[in-house]
Amino acid sequence: MKKKKISKKLSLRAKRSNLIQSNKPSKLKEFIKILRIAYFPAAAIFIAFAFTGAYFSSSVSSVGNTFTAATWSDVVINEFLPNPPGVSTDANSMPDGEWVELYNRGDVPQDVSGWSLYDAIDSHQLLVTTLNTDTGNTVVIPHGFLVVYRNGDPDFSLNNSGGDTVRLFSSLTVNPANLIDSHTYTGDALDGKSYARIPDGSPTWVDPIPTPGRPNELGDPNQFQGEQTFQITEPSSPEKTETPSVTTTPSETASPAETPSPTPTPEAKVVINELYINPVGEAEAESAVMPDGEWIELYNAGEAAANLDGWYLKDAAGNILPIIHGNVGGGQTTVAPHDYLVVYRNGYAFSLDNDADSVVLFNANGAEVDSTSYNYTTTEDKSWARVPNGSATWLPDVDPTKGGPNV
Repeated sequence: MKKKKISKKLSLRAKRSNLIQSNKPSKLKEFIKILRIAYFPAAAIFIAFAFTGAYFSSSVSSVGNTFTAATWSDVVINEFLPNPPGVSTDANSMPDGEWVELYNRGDVPQDVSGWSLYDAIDSHQLLVTTLNTDTGNTVVIPHGFLVVYRNGDPDFSLNNSGGDTVRLFSSLTVNPANLIDSHTYTGDALDGKSYARIPDGSPTWVDPIPTPGRPNELGDPNQFQGEQTFQITEPSSPEKTETPSVTTTPSETASPAETPSPTPTPEAKVVINELYINPVGEAEAESAVMPDGEWIELYNAGEAAANLDGWYLKDAAGNILPIIHGNVGGGQTTVAPHDYLVVYRNGYAFSLDNDADSVVLFNANGAEVDSTSYNYTTTEDKSWARVPNGSATWLPDVDPTKGGPNV
């Protein structure tokens, strides 16, 4: 092969030399034609290879599946349910029907507004909007989930037999340059079984029980098998916002008077209000699926409603419990003035130690909002609670009053 390449180059050089010496236009055209045939395709192949090699990080295959992810995005397809339980339920309204779960592997929130999901057909679009997600918005918190429901969409549809492909684009239309992630499954999709990465965000795909908006898990659908990790990298030094003081203007008259203060804008004031640390039963009871297991009650002592979507709790070991649609009482993350929001452990690695621990509440920007700690041997089926609600006084072994006033 080397001799052929050298021979070809020598031949081209000879032709070029002859053309320059003879200065004949016909031979010059012939030489340019040879250059186009020999060199341009090779240059095009080199450029295409360099571009695709730089744009995509990897292509990992598992049994019957293919996964490809773009290096510049931390958001991936984490789980999807092609065949919901029941007959003709695929296009049902949320929270039923087909769904696709996204996961943010990064350390900063990602807004996927304007992104689209497609099946294997380029005309079958499912736009990601606030109307078809489990949280009611389009932001995926760090190491958190966002469930996108088909919600009756007439086009997007995941085949129950013969396999299909799920694709995520950072655009409204199919554009290879905007492909964020994709996954292909083959064969028949079993009734009530999802395809999922385990652990979350990894290249390994299996077909476990569906866990929309929660860490992916193998095992009995009524009980988590083992604990899941959920971590967030905190900002190095969250800043606290100071409340600006009102400046008064003295009157020029003999009787000084202050300028009337503006009517204050109602504000929310969310605090940790009660910890249910030691549920009745063995150790497994603590991590049970909601409404059982450990829980944390938040209380809004302010005069305005607070949307806690994207907020999270952290125990002393650094384990994170996100405040999301899938693990709060009532399925809503907004807490009204002087009302409560109960956040369940719901199988997360976050855990309240029975002897001593601390809990910190962070907002969606990673700033600390409130915290509490205890250091005593807790009694089964009792709470560590503020009495009365929102006060500075914490009492041990209080009767649990989940979602109600502490007494």
